[in-house]
Amino acid sequence: MRRTTGWVVGTLVAALAIAGVGYWGYRQYRETQDFKYFVTINNQRSFYNLLERVQKLEVGLAKTMATNTQQGEVMMLSDIWHQAAVAVEDLGAMPVRHATLDRTHKFLNQLGDFALALQKKTLRGLPLSAEDWAKLADLHQQAGNLAVQLQKVSQEVAGGIISWGDIRRGTRRVEGQGITATGTLDTIEKELDGVPTLLYDGPFSDHLEERSPKQMVGVAISDEQAKRLAQAFAARGTGDNLQATAVGEVNMKLAAYSVTLQRTGDKSGANINVDLTKQGGHPLQMIDNRAVGQPTLSLEQAVDRARKFLEDNGFSDMMVTDAAQNDGSATVTFVWKQGEVLVYPDMIKVTVGLDDGRVTAFDGRAYIMSHITRPAQMLQPELSKDEIIARLHQGFQVQHVRLAIIPTDGGGEALAWEVRGTIGENTFIIYYNAKDASLERIFQVITTESGTLQS
Repeated sequence: MRRTTGWVVGTLVAALAIAGVGYWGYRQYRETQDFKYFVTINNQRSFYNLLERVQKLEVGLAKTMATNTQQGEVMMLSDIWHQAAVAVEDLGAMPVRHATLDRTHKFLNQLGDFALALQKKTLRGLPLSAEDWAKLADLHQQAGNLAVQLQKVSQEVAGGIISWGDIRRGTRRVEGQGITATGTLDTIEKELDGVPTLLYDGPFSDHLEERSPKQMVGVAISDEQAKRLAQAFAARGTGDNLQATAVGEVNMKLAAYSVTLQRTGDKSGANINVDLTKQGGHPLQMIDNRAVGQPTLSLEQAVDRARKFLEDNGFSDMMVTDAAQNDGSATVTFVWKQGEVLVYPDMIKVTVGLDDGRVTAFDGRAYIMSHITRPAQMLQPELSKDEIIARLHQGFQVQHVRLAIIPTDGGGEALAWEVRGTIGENTFIIYYNAKDASLERIFQVITTESGTLQS
């Protein structure tokens, strides 16, 4: 009888254990499915916002060409600049890695910046030239083509032909149909080759792409040295054992190597791409194509991981100016600090996976192109902080005032007083020239679910 009882008890215990494991497994499955659903919804929201903005850009460009008053031109060009800026933010939230949408990003940046340059021209009382109108017509056509192709991507996702996961990985969804996850996006990039060259005084003007780094330290490296440097850079602080599987050259003004890495034993097929300058082996950008899992880290922890990654790789005196969460990752913006002055052109962006804290992206191109120790006289303001505060609107509540070097139209730089504060419930960042108090830039800070947007 005791044997029977013991057997029954043992069976019940085993059954309960199996049920417990099954319940735990089901919870893990549900949590994973919930997270995947959350990521999918975020991807869809970003994409459809992008599509809506591009459609509004097409309409706005058409309206601009139809107006015949200075007031109308200023109003429409201002709206185009704003829509393009927000479209760039939406594009940045897309689950697309590496250079898949580089031309789209450039197109939107240039479109907004060109509209701003024309708006300034109009406000000075100068008429738009025949060349200006011709470029607007070309941009209108390209915006229309972009809207059509984005609509096609929308239809492919809705029809189950591709998924957001496929787009992120660049894998094939339906064999035998000649469709790849990035096929339509690749078409978009090719069509944007037809965008006219835009020469104007603005940070995204084509003529600025021909500039060289202000200072490049180091000797020329070989492709074998590039492999070792890329491995060390990507693995620092992770303990990952990385193998270089390919090395090529980057097609850009600045001579660079592109190294492809893989984690030893990783069966997912996720690569890490690292671009380094041929002179000195300085890191330009890195993209880790791994799938990011469920978040376990806070935004503050991600900022700490990003800061340590930079310090471990030799980037010192970097200050956080912005941090935002999106899609299970956090992107942290750093700028170099020379003494007590923020140097905004020397900027680096680091993206950290909130699942395990590993860095999934690094963009140091702006830093490499701009970084140099500025002369001491450039850092000396002619106007004091108190003199700038005295010029502010009476209702402006100051949060901070600090010196910063900012980029100017045409690729120059200026020392400015950065004033952040509020009027009512609205937050603004205003930049006054530190020599003559002229207004250089003004941004409104808009708080979103993922972080802040300056528009």
